[in-house]
Amino acid sequence: MDSRNSAPTVQAAAVLRLIRFGAYGPLFMATALFGALLSFAQPETGLVVLELFVATSSAFGFVINDISDRDLDAQEPDPRNPLADGTCPLFAAYAIAVLLLVISGICLLFLPLPKTYTLVCIFTNTRG
Repeated sequence: MDSRNSAPTVQAAAVLRLIRFGAYGPLFMATALFGALLSFAQPETGLVVLELFVATSSAFGFVINDISDRDLDAQEPDPRNPLADGTCPLFAAYAIAVLLLVISGICLLFLPLPKTYTLVCIFTNTRG
């Protein structure tokens, strides 16, 4: 098989490392659930959208961080960054970042604005 004509493959394990799901996924989901339960008198379908927003926007930040730190992380003997150790190609990281950003943006469109604004004020410690 000619390796010049085959696209690099992306392993699921590398993607999960890239978005830090194993380390932070459960924490973000629990935080989103707790915040939603405090914010909504009765949990609504918006809870799922809120949790999805928290997960995708956080993962987006991790991916962007790994993209920007890949050269520095490559100097480590055992890098945690899958871009630095070559298990995840850079083009895949950019594609994942765009996908996560789009999903986060779509989630914002479906969140109720007054409740979303209240949550933003609470988490950024501002007054609305």
